[in-house]
Amino acid sequence: MTQVTARCSDTARACCEAGIDIIVSADEKYKVVRHGAPENFISVHLPIPSYPTSEDALRAAVKIAAEGADAVITSASIRSIATIAAEGIATIGHVGLVPRKSTLSGGMRVVGKTEIEVNEVVEHAKRLEDAGAFAVEIECASNVVTNRINDETDLVTISIGSGGEADVIFLFMEDICGETEWRPRHAKAYDDLKSAYDEIFDRRVRALNAFKDDVRDGRYPGNRRTFQVSPASATES
Repeated sequence: MTQVTARCSDTARACCEAGIDIIVSADEKYKVVRHGAPENFISVHLPIPSYPTSEDALRAAVKIAAEGADAVITSASIRSIATIAAEGIATIGHVGLVPRKSTLSGGMRVVGKTEIEVNEVVEHAKRLEDAGAFAVEIECASNVVTNRINDETDLVTISIGSGGEADVIFLFMEDICGETEWRPRHAKAYDDLKSAYDEIFDRRVRALNAFKDDVRDGRYPGNRRTFQVSPASATES
């Protein structure tokens, strides 16, 4: 299956048109994303800085589930996962490279290159399953990690930079569409929207400059775009 991020109604609608299976939305963008994808499975990301405690995470999860989200995903603690899952809300955990906790694993790098690291990540996934998670996002980990989690748990596995053996393959919309100059090594761009955005920016600046010059030289608004009152109408009023 495929999973892609969406940040607005248009990008969500594009996912629908392309037949993407799962959409990931930021919590504050959920309503507009759902508007663009009324029938898709949508997982909503609950960032740790916004919901630092298990009570905060539960409150947000209950609210977003009531609004129609199909699942929530968080890299928060096992306690937060257990608290949310205990309320019957479909919950996705996060293992491997967790960017906001990357100092614990030695920085922004691939995780699971040694047997010790592989075992640590797999054990983390098992604890997430025991806490009630139904799925786990595996980020920038060796494919050995993904295979072990597949073999040793019943979790739905979601790979982002962690090999093709997972149940779901995940990439960010911006990486797929080539919207930025830089992208991580695991990502593949299937278009070059950045060039299109740069062209739109240049054309926007040209149009603004033309408007400014017309105003300064008296060409705009001009008689054609000014509402005139005929002398007869002025007399009648």
